[in-house]
Amino acid sequence: IMNQGRIEQVGSTAEIYDHPATPFVMQFIGEVNVLPHNANLFNSNSVKLPNTDVFVRPHEIEVSNSNDGSSSEAKIQRVIHLGPEVQVELVLPDTLEINAYLSKERYELLDLHPGKIVYIKARNSKHFADPVLAI
Repeated sequence: IMNQGRIEQVGSTAEIYDHPATPFVMQFIGEVNVLPHNANLFNSNSVKLPNTDVFVRPHEIEVSNSNDGSSSEAKIQRVIHLGPEVQVELVLPDTLEINAYLSKERYELLDLHPGKIVYIKARNSKHFADPVLAI
């Protein structure tokens, strides 16, 4: 993957998707939510996040009808049917917007609709160290 004439990462598609080396690569190879380190979605995590943006793919957002104690509240803004998948646009109490992708079956099981309050958490997220500037 190249960015403005510079190599960002070399590897197979699977390696790059699963282990992106930079924020550019993560955003280039697939959809991603870019959230500040202090987003409500991460406040319930016991792990201290660095002071950098956090990247979460929409399919890594777990949506539930109940709070398991480690989830964050979110309100459904919009639902978009994409065949076997459903995109759910959510807004956190701090007005931060986030997208989640669910299987059609999971969507139907949860009985989701705009305006409904749900609970979400990130199953997997990535952050990248602050880039070192070359002089």
